[in-house]
Amino acid sequence: MGFEIKAPNLTQQILLDAPFADDVCAITARGTGKSYGIPLIIARDASHFRQNYSCLVTRQSFQSLVELQGLLNTYLTRAFPGTVWHSQSNIFKLGGKESALGTVELAYTGSGPIEQRKALDRLQGRSFMCHIHDEIGTHPTTDFIDTVRATLRAPEGIPTRVILLGNPGGAGHAWLQARFGIPAGYPEPGKPVRFYSDD
Repeated sequence: MGFEIKAPNLTQQILLDAPFADDVCAITARGTGKSYGIPLIIARDASHFRQNYSCLVTRQSFQSLVELQGLLNTYLTRAFPGTVWHSQSNIFKLGGKESALGTVELAYTGSGPIEQRKALDRLQGRSFMCHIHDEIGTHPTTDFIDTVRATLRAPEGIPTRVILLGNPGGAGHAWLQARFGIPAGYPEPGKPVRFYSDD
């Protein structure tokens, strides 16, 4: 079967401890379990919000998205028996075809402006309560992340949030540092900092 999550590690526990309505940016070294934290976040949140849960998960390349789809399939089908994957629409229906525990949609963003425009067009008019952008450090600008934020819409009383996961030093290092690292005061490893930002 391969690697199996027995209990959350430090990075994953920090992600799980963040309040439902808080946006999260976790830029940590490779191999700290950020991607393996995605199914944990989804399972916890879907169990809480049930049929109201709708999550968009993105990665920049199709190949890396397929890898993530395999990881999610392994864990979501265990957490929610009956979960089905619809390859035509890239959607997991949690708990069965009726989506009793919500949905998770996967999308790849592409690396250039034309690919990102196509990805945004595919998501036009959609509604999600949560966005999880994995490998965010590969995005050279905030354009996609800021524009797709318009799809964050949830029923009244249901919080929305964005979770950004990535490694330092990529094409997006400068904007991540300006938007999150500097305002947060560069927290000590393993000690998250909560701050307010107009962005």
